[in-house]
Amino acid sequence: MKKLSCRTWLPRIFHKSSKSKQFTENRDNNPPLTAADTRAAAGRESIQGYEKYTKDTLLVGIAHLLFNLRGLILLPVLTKMLGAELYGVWAQLLATIGLLAPLASLQLNQAMTRFLTAREDKQEIGKGLSSILSVMLVTTAIFSLLMFLLSGDLAKTVFGGLSSAPFIRMAVPLLFVTIIEERFTRHYFRSFRQIKKYSAFMMLQLVAEIGLVSYLVLAGFGLRGVIYAMLAARLVMLIVEAALVLPQIRITTPSLSLIKTYLVFSLPLIPFMLCAWIVGSSDRYVIGYFMDIDAVGIYSVAYNLGNVVNFFIAPIWVVMLPAITSLYENNRMHELRVHLKYSLKLFLALAIPAFVGLAVLARPLLAVLTTDEFVESYLVIPLIALAMVLFGSSTIMGNILVLVKRTKTLALVYGGSAILNLVLNIALVPAIGILGAAVGTLATFAVHLIIMRRIAFRALPFDTDPRFIIKGIVSAAVMGAVIFWLNPSGITGIVIAIIVGVVLYSGILILLKGISREEYRFLTGMIKRSIKS
Repeated sequence: MKKLSCRTWLPRIFHKSSKSKQFTENRDNNPPLTAADTRAAAGRESIQGYEKYTKDTLLVGIAHLLFNLRGLILLPVLTKMLGAELYGVWAQLLATIGLLAPLASLQLNQAMTRFLTAREDKQEIGKGLSSILSVMLVTTAIFSLLMFLLSGDLAKTVFGGLSSAPFIRMAVPLLFVTIIEERFTRHYFRSFRQIKKYSAFMMLQLVAEIGLVSYLVLAGFGLRGVIYAMLAARLVMLIVEAALVLPQIRITTPSLSLIKTYLVFSLPLIPFMLCAWIVGSSDRYVIGYFMDIDAVGIYSVAYNLGNVVNFFIAPIWVVMLPAITSLYENNRMHELRVHLKYSLKLFLALAIPAFVGLAVLARPLLAVLTTDEFVESYLVIPLIALAMVLFGSSTIMGNILVLVKRTKTLALVYGGSAILNLVLNIALVPAIGILGAAVGTLATFAVHLIIMRRIAFRALPFDTDPRFIIKGIVSAAVMGAVIFWLNPSGITGIVIAIIVGVVLYSGILILLKGISREEYRFLTGMIKRSIKS
């Protein structure tokens, strides 16, 4: 396979051939396109496509990063005002919504992206969206009712007792609104690459949730205030998004044939997402069963800090699938491999130093953001952070299987990982407590990445740039050593250490030529043009 060089394709968009012919008003007198002209046109199309992809990724990246920082911004308020027990209940509620969401939506949001992104006929798109929405509304209502009816059993099993049942019932409307908002209206903007709107709604929701949650919790409404604040913010987002989406589509009667086609694709993704939930969230249920709800709260805080690394895969994942789907459908395989390569490279360029920084700053961060009862869980943070580096890499490779419609294989891979993770949690949590859950998660993601890479590369191999990975690790290691030497404490010291680390890591990576000159010019030029526009 011919290796793509940025030196050959990045400058083409700016290249003007000295041999170009003057066009006359008579089109018939124009000379035929040469092979060089055709290649130049293809090069311009390629760079323009990747530039849009990169712009979208950066835009969504900023929105996702800030949106996911919501949990960290609210962490001091929630941990200090609620305590470990009620924070544990809140963590279990989020885990429960994460469990029920793929079941209730039937993963039809993924069918929206896979089948409707490349369509141009509005009537066809409207028929497909109407079919998806009708099914999703019915199934979401059913699962919301089940959550309400089973609130007592859930409370006794994994929520620390019947006293948690009222909170579970209060969260039922939150489940319904969250699924429709995240998996239909907002997902519409993602599928049809309306990235500015997608990002804008994330930012609006971020501001609304932080403001409402902080106000109600500090006003003494406790966990009830958290639930009501989240519900109000997401309900407003749903109404506004629907007002923008509905005029763009033609609502029609659902099509049974389309529903069948979509379900054939999406249903195998349900066990996949359930397995992903088991891998990512079942540890809280295991901790709640074998230990207590306080331990769930303490572990969740450390997990959320380690999970910061996962923030970097979210924007890439959001933009990536619609982009590579379009390339795949148009048989532009060379550009498709370029997107895969640079998606992985971009993620690792951010995730590797984030892991090292979190490992060094774990204890100071907990001391600043939480109370004393949470600090001793600091060893969980580096284990989870490293696990997320592995998971993010496997997620990019897993998109290949979605692209080639091997969703059953993807489900099997996640199924095996889920079983492994559950077994490790059950074995390790009773023995070494919450640290056992973190060890189990890291071991699971390591095995998961090995298997995913092997299967995905059989379907569509691409360049993973191992030399860049080595340079990134070296740069991050030096950065980590300097931060450890600084030994920061307090919010000011941590912020200064982070700034020093970012500058140091970036400088060393550039000196090691981890990022080529052409890539650097491309990215900086693209950012400048984005700011101007």
